[in-house]
Amino acid sequence: MVHAKVLLFALSLCLVSVASFAQTLRPYSGNILGAQELLPYAAFVDDSKFSQIDVVRGSPYLYDEFIVGTIYFNGFTEVSHLPLRFNILKNEFEALKDSLIYTFAEPELIDRILLEGNVFTYINESEGHELSGFVKMWNFQFPTVVTKMRNYIVEQTYHGYLFDYTNPVFILPMRDEHYLMQSEIEGEAIKIPGLKRTANIARLAAEVSSQLGK
Repeated sequence: MVHAKVLLFALSLCLVSVASFAQTLRPYSGNILGAQELLPYAAFVDDSKFSQIDVVRGSPYLYDEFIVGTIYFNGFTEVSHLPLRFNILKNEFEALKDSLIYTFAEPELIDRILLEGNVFTYINESEGHELSGFVKMWNFQFPTVVTKMRNYIVEQTYHGYLFDYTNPVFILPMRDEHYLMQSEIEGEAIKIPGLKRTANIARLAAEVSSQLGK
């Protein structure tokens, strides 16, 4: 559990330290195929695999537009504010800086990301559980319920005269997975089956925080 004094210190920070955070960014590696205006959600497409690109319906993003978010990192000692959007399909945040799109080169340094009322954290891979990557937290600190957001690609195969090719045609949401986490220590993620309604998840998260956080 993160010490309360550290959290209060982090929340009281008001300086925007984008320069110090820039070293954790790397250029966005998605392939736009030179058709971003016509195909806004084709960043995940590998042009070595697909010979023809159809319009993809649906979005890999939580929000399509970049929205200014707050990033706490380096043990809550530093904070930055950058335009962000969360790519659910690739489970990564994209950051907009100087008209260029970046991803985080060292996401394990990130303590929290606040975006449009949502709280995210990064879980390192562990042999003790299957959960890893960016997850949504239902409270700012542990213990809490965390959610791994998921979506998937529906593909269609086309039969041509010389060869067949497969294109993605839809991006659809999958059922999110929810876990109980006592702390950020590796090996403490318990999967919770059957949770669907947002109200039930929020209620459970409140009970977890109240009972286990004592």
